Amino acid sequence: MTQTVDIHAHLIVPEIGRLIEGQFDPSKDPFLNFGGKSTEHNQQIFGDLIPMLTDPVRRLAKMDRQGVEVQAVAIAPPSITIGLSLT
Repeated sequence: MTQTVDIHAHLIVPEIGRLIEGQFDPSKDPFLNFGGKSTEHNQQIFGDLIPMLTDPVRRLAKMDRQGVEVQAVAIAPPSITIGLSLT
């Protein structure tokens, strides 16, 4: 049996966003400063992606439509930016 695996997927944990609110400085984010066209594209589509990054039901439905059985999921930047305090 062949499985389709997505090895690069992200999610956003809203609770982390609330914890780091006011700490994130976009001018210090290497992805935003050195990502070039990829970063520009991501910024343009980000608003449309939020439901897919935060709602597991939508994500699973899209995976089913695409024939993806498994995803390797990581928290999306800037949630994992070095130097932010979660306290």
